[in-house]
Amino acid sequence: MVEPTTVAATIQGRGTVTQTLWISNSGGADLHFDLAWRPGAAADSPWLTIAPLTGTVAGGAGVPVHLTFTTDPLTQAGIYTGLLTVTSNDAVAGAVAVPVTLTVVGPQLTLGNAAVFADQTFTVPLTLTTNGTAVAATAFAISYDAACLHIDAADGNGDGLPDGLRFGLPADVEKVAQLD
Repeated sequence: MVEPTTVAATIQGRGTVTQTLWISNSGGADLHFDLAWRPGAAADSPWLTIAPLTGTVAGGAGVPVHLTFTTDPLTQAGIYTGLLTVTSNDAVAGAVAVPVTLTVVGPQLTLGNAAVFADQTFTVPLTLTTNGTAVAATAFAISYDAACLHIDAADGNGDGLPDGLRFGLPADVEKVAQLD
């Protein structure tokens, strides 16, 4: 027997969470099992690690299988799915399919066409001018702190990029900064 028959996890931002899948044997003979993992999209793995992938369960016993979900390889919030298949020498239930879902919920920073988690570094184009003459085009990275940076999502000139960044400080930090 495999419990639960579906597994779902939700992670806010970056993080890791572990859940347990139990493989139990109500019979008398040893039960040998193997696990196979197929993520919904190969580019989105390895957001799940499984241990152990194979094992033996004595009659009347159970074995925990640890499913560790992580957002580290992912670049976007969203819903990630896959199928875990448990095969065994059980004559009645030789193969059990367990749908697995990871829901990743922001926070994300969206700038132009880029959407990344707030703790990631990414680049956007920046054109510098002096007295109306182009100086150079460059790219830079912004370390994002939600308390100190606000992205104005308005796109008044239609170039696909937000029109502004507003830097601010929390009230208690602002007082200290003004004194210094």
